[in-house]
Amino acid sequence: MIEKADGQSCQATNFLKAFGSIPEARRLAIAEDASNQPQNTLEARIQSASRFLLEQIALDARRISDVEFGRLVQYFCTESTVGMHCMNCRHETFRTEASRSIDLFYKRWNIFSQSTPTFAEVLIDSFNRETERRGFCNRCKKYAPIVSRPQIRSIPSVLILNTGLENNADKRELWATPGWLPVEIGLVYHGQSVMCFEGEGLRNLRRTRHNPEPTIYELVGFVADINSGERQKSHLVSLVNVAMSDQEPADQDRWHLFNDFLVRQVPQEDHTDDSRNGWVLNPEHEAPQAGTHVAIDSEFVALQQAEIEIRADGDREVIRPTRLGLARVSVLRGSGMDEGIPFINDYITVNEPVVDYLTQYSGLSEGDLDARTSSHVLVPLKHAYKKLWLLLNLGCIFVGHGLPSDFRTINIHVPKSQVLDTVTLFHLQTQKRKLSLRFLSWYFLKEDIQGETHDSIEDAITALKLWRKYEEFKDAGIVSQMLEEVYHKGRKYGYKPPSEGQSGRLTDGRSTDISSSGRATPTMFREAASGPQTPVSKKVGRDSEYFESPLR
Repeated sequence: MIEKADGQSCQATNFLKAFGSIPEARRLAIAEDASNQPQNTLEARIQSASRFLLEQIALDARRISDVEFGRLVQYFCTESTVGMHCMNCRHETFRTEASRSIDLFYKRWNIFSQSTPTFAEVLIDSFNRETERRGFCNRCKKYAPIVSRPQIRSIPSVLILNTGLENNADKRELWATPGWLPVEIGLVYHGQSVMCFEGEGLRNLRRTRHNPEPTIYELVGFVADINSGERQKSHLVSLVNVAMSDQEPADQDRWHLFNDFLVRQVPQEDHTDDSRNGWVLNPEHEAPQAGTHVAIDSEFVALQQAEIEIRADGDREVIRPTRLGLARVSVLRGSGMDEGIPFINDYITVNEPVVDYLTQYSGLSEGDLDARTSSHVLVPLKHAYKKLWLLLNLGCIFVGHGLPSDFRTINIHVPKSQVLDTVTLFHLQTQKRKLSLRFLSWYFLKEDIQGETHDSIEDAITALKLWRKYEEFKDAGIVSQMLEEVYHKGRKYGYKPPSEGQSGRLTDGRSTDISSSGRATPTMFREAASGPQTPVSKKVGRDSEYFESPLR
């Protein structure tokens, strides 16, 4: 069904009907919205659904034969002998248990801990978790504290883990750490104890011959409860490597995003946080402070079209400018080993109707800002604003292209001392024209950007590279010379990167004009231009710069 849908919405109607017809499922309220029951959260319901499905599979397997049930135990069950120790009379009894899923136990960490445990350490603590409860002791014939200690007897072929975050909200910090969840782990079962390896430890284990051989587990999917914040209900999102279900071994992974009824394939690197692509700064050596350079770029959508009055003589006057709304903001590290790696890449929830996504200039299309269909994690404008406000008040220096207009549209005041704008850096004071990011990238970096659409991460990286190039020119004392040369080249090619055999045109043949801010401006936001050289846009009305410049 998913393959035939080709990315369109898929609804598992038959499954939901069958699911709702089972009395046990109805009792657990797994497939129903039980928002009137605070304890029945989405986190609790998805874990209940997992346990319920495994229980139903086990019942079906037992009905078929003991052999099938034995296979199920081998595939999914962690078998253990649990010793129950009475703290009153010291009597100990034993029972055998088979757990089809493991609830993670965060024994070694809290918000005040000096060090962060690895995923492997948390998993081992979960296997060996001791619990204490009051129970009836058959020996001393009364209720007493009973301590249970498991001894692992076998580990399954498939590990199903419950994060256990519904009662441990402070543990979310661990999962927010880039790279904390490994894509691969190795378990070694030896003498009723389990050892877990990940990362470099697992690679070392593979290079040596270990007896017994480790059991390797690969991450094939997970379910997350997405809470976008104000005025939005949380919802579940799944990421699954569907290549695991192929009848023939697949050459490469195929990760799919299941966002409500929308199913979409996603790039392999997006399925988990990686330390090189993580969105979180390391507080030990990346904490922002005064003077920290960060690269920034924003994308906007039109929430209200401009009102333009055409006079009898043909002149146009803007009665009301286009009202833009922040749709995406990306902030990148400006120095260090991870220079150019994003730590903020927020897509903004838009609570008003979008009249134009300005796809050519924003890279956004219909559905990207809708929580029901978007493949991106959306955040409220307030949350994105707070992040920028925090960086501002910490004294960070923002590097970008056309930043004053962006900040004006975002509605945040940034002092000039905290702005490094490549529009200004590469502006020759004797010239009115300001150069576009694409032209500067073509001339100084030999890179062709903004082909079909714009991408805020690409633009921020380009601005960061241009600032570094400017610093090189400054150190060599050749800034004026380089500016003269780039403007000379700009006049030759119409201030646009030339394509092969056709000077003065963009590579894709478009003829986007460059406004006085140095950023490409959509035709609907500017005066009609005359002549092939794209003259500087004439300001019309008091607020014309406001609505022209944010668009590249």
